[in-house]
Amino acid sequence: MQNASIPISHTASYVVRTSEIDQHKKLTVPALFQLMHETAMQHVLQLKLSVWDLESSGMAWVLMRQKTRIHSLPKLGDSIRIFTYPSGFEKLFTYRDYYVYNEQGDCLAEATTTWLLMDTQSRRAVKMPENIAALLSGQGLEIPCLTRCDNRLPPFSKPKLIYTPKAGWFDLDFNDHLNNVVYVKWMLESLSEDFLRSHSIKDFQIHYKLEVGPEEILHAEIEALGNNEYLHRLSRSSDGKETAIAHSIWS
Repeated sequence: MQNASIPISHTASYVVRTSEIDQHKKLTVPALFQLMHETAMQHVLQLKLSVWDLESSGMAWVLMRQKTRIHSLPKLGDSIRIFTYPSGFEKLFTYRDYYVYNEQGDCLAEATTTWLLMDTQSRRAVKMPENIAALLSGQGLEIPCLTRCDNRLPPFSKPKLIYTPKAGWFDLDFNDHLNNVVYVKWMLESLSEDFLRSHSIKDFQIHYKLEVGPEEILHAEIEALGNNEYLHRLSRSSDGKETAIAHSIWS
């Protein structure tokens, strides 16, 4: 039995603000990701597993993958609630799922994420301590986990270079690396304005591969697969190595 005192799931409520909307007055995808990650941060603070709690042990959480399905995006002033919980543990990886609801209880979006613990000195994955693994195993939570992120995304054939963003001060997180949400923003901005105005995103899966530090210049590339599907890639201009890849589906 799971200890009843442990908050194995967490719900947070938000109101969509003007700084979070697009030209259609709808919540942007980067803003949606930001709210999901904020909800997870609130939860790990409760669990005492946040970056600050793990700092003395020389460990930090690293987001590896996120797979999001979007049914409808809320509009300016709408109230939403985000429900999140650890949905499983496997070898080095732990999983966390999210559901986003409106005031009527309709599911607007759902997402599954894959995380690992990294040694902050070696920058390599470390084995999950037994106490953390036990806590994040999802035992006692009667909710089926979402389908895990794909191990591989479709391969690139002829990606097109769109622009070369640079990691500035306000793009960095508290680890002094590019914020996870900025990757998403830069990838989606590779699409044309006309396309973004006339299409709605339905699925987005991103695989984070390398950290990006201050002042690094990236190549933002895109490749059309047909049927309103696209591959996205960010790579370092210094050595050409991929920092993140993604797959998006639109209607």
